Amino acid sequence: MPPLGLSFIIGALKETEANVDVLDLNEFVYTALDLEDAGRVFARFSHEAWDPPDKSLEAADLMRAIRGFFEGSIFRPPDVIGISAIVNSFPWVREPIRMLREMFPDAVVVIGGPAASFRETRAAIGSGVAHWMVEGEGERVMKVLAERRPKRAAPGEYDGIVVFEENGLHDAMVAYDSRLPETKDLPIPDFSEFDPRGRKYKVAPILFSRGCVRRCTFCNDIKLWPKFRAHPSDHMTRQIRIAIERYAIRTFDFADLALNANPKALFEFASAIVDERLDIEWGANAIFRRDMSAEFLAALKKSGARCLIIGLESGSDRVVEAMAKGFDIDTAKMNLRLIKAAGIETHLNLVLGYPGETDEEFRETLVFLSENRELIDRISNINECYLAPGTAIKAKAVEEGWDEPFSNGRDWSDPEGKSTPEIRAQRYEDAMKHLETLAIPAGAMLPDDR
Repeated sequence: MPPLGLSFIIGALKETEANVDVLDLNEFVYTALDLEDAGRVFARFSHEAWDPPDKSLEAADLMRAIRGFFEGSIFRPPDVIGISAIVNSFPWVREPIRMLREMFPDAVVVIGGPAASFRETRAAIGSGVAHWMVEGEGERVMKVLAERRPKRAAPGEYDGIVVFEENGLHDAMVAYDSRLPETKDLPIPDFSEFDPRGRKYKVAPILFSRGCVRRCTFCNDIKLWPKFRAHPSDHMTRQIRIAIERYAIRTFDFADLALNANPKALFEFASAIVDERLDIEWGANAIFRRDMSAEFLAALKKSGARCLIIGLESGSDRVVEAMAKGFDIDTAKMNLRLIKAAGIETHLNLVLGYPGETDEEFRETLVFLSENRELIDRISNINECYLAPGTAIKAKAVEEGWDEPFSNGRDWSDPEGKSTPEIRAQRYEDAMKHLETLAIPAGAMLPDDR
């Protein structure tokens, strides 16, 4: 699938007179490199996020190939270079950015995406990499930077765009939009730079809402989308029609944190899909909630819903309450029965070893899976608890002294010793064996699986 966040930025920039060219490093590494098992090399660089940069021969080969890619793809000096990076990719992306600064010293270099949105990751990116780091939603900020092309600015607020420095952590300016636009004023995502012929992708990402109505303690996405708002139905059906007519796509993955965060708006949107006979299929993240009725789920099914991905995380009421998940286990069971009856698949997410989770509470999760086996189609994500930057649980751990501000978030132990790296690794192994016994597939569904 094309990257959705970057497609929104492209759509915003094309509203100005900017000429936009896109280089997809992900696709280049995975499909075009003449390196042995390039995907494995790239994945290792991405996921060893907080370790020193890799100096191996493979790393040198990869960087030489990327330089060749830049030299063979950029035919005019850019005024602004924008890089979108996730948290796990910032260690290896630093070197390509330095290459670009060396090749085009007059260009303004901007990093956006999750890697630029947290103080800890901005510090880890370090100095001498970017002129700007954009925190959170970037459409308005990027339009201003593309039009004015400053390498620095005095700290302050400019038409709702806040600019500040983090002295001692890095030498880039940080900017964020304090006046987030209403969804009706956001651009339509533009996939044309990734798919100029309109036949490359089988599945398109799409976004009905930004933000979330819940505040899970281990989630940092609220930093990226601090204000919840949903698109109007006519805006959404227009996006879908463009994808159908321009790219021949009828399968969509909603990138919302919780598609059903506003049930009334979602019901209206689902009804509009049916009324306009759009004939699509889709999947989405959702949340457990007591007001999710059979009528509501039937409307989603009729609009093309194939699966809902829901964060159960744990089968223990105490643990999901500690996580601030906003539901209880009885509600989860009720929702699972209704979703199954509507003919929609349910994919669950699990988090193992949350601080304070006991062996008995972990067993409650295994029991939940066993008792509800026939209602669960897949475990989409199963992870050991990670103290991500920008999360409430990370802040608590730092405040109480059982994790460091700039740690990798994976090597921590809670004060009571109930969750340690060794305990979490064992629980992961036990959970995977249990899923195998129950014949529940684990892992995200790929586009070709749909």
